[in-house]
Amino acid sequence: MASIIVEIIWLRWFLVDMGVSFSEPTPMYYDNTNVIQITRNPVSYEQTNHVKIDCHLTCHYFQSAYIPLQFENWIEFETNPLYALLHESIYCQGASSLWSAHKVRGEYESIFDAISAAKEARPVFFTGEMVFPWMFDEFNALRPFKEAAHLLAEKDDWPPLYDVKVLNNNQVPVAAAVYFEDMYVNFHLAMETSSEIGGIRLWVTNEYMHTGLRDSGSQVLDQLMGMLQGKKPWF
Repeated sequence: MASIIVEIIWLRWFLVDMGVSFSEPTPMYYDNTNVIQITRNPVSYEQTNHVKIDCHLTCHYFQSAYIPLQFENWIEFETNPLYALLHESIYCQGASSLWSAHKVRGEYESIFDAISAAKEARPVFFTGEMVFPWMFDEFNALRPFKEAAHLLAEKDDWPPLYDVKVLNNNQVPVAAAVYFEDMYVNFHLAMETSSEIGGIRLWVTNEYMHTGLRDSGSQVLDQLMGMLQGKKPWF
């Protein structure tokens, strides 16, 4: 992250030299919760692989609002701990999660090694929004929930997520958006699931990627409500 900050600062200075003025800070979008902790407390470097000066550089520019971190308000463990607690459990049925993301990452450790991937000129794989058990040790806001998190990870009597027969016989008007290029929700799985819902009106679009409601909520809802009311096309 520190290297990205340096690049942003350099570009801003370069553009200023070219006569371009700035009235707003340069936002950075980042989805790594570890980095969010570093922006608040540079002492966090002791629990990371970051060099000390990198942490202080990162913290300085974010706290000065010179480069605001946009992701900070998306997933805030201090105010939304349930996100971490239920992240995997909400997908369970008839079996426990047993920290699925942590287990899979361990089994395929090599493909998540960004440094090796860069050296070998192969794709870099990221873990996205996954929640790992070590977070409940390292993040102060999550420590009180550590025991509950492990209990949920071991719980194995989850009921079925869906009653397919009820979905097939749905009589309630329903419209849904499917983001073709959603990086978190597999398109084919979304289409397979929606095909089980009777009478569904589907809007497949590549205008948005996962965060449609957050980015343009009024437009997305207008499209979906318009489809239900017969005022918008089904495409």
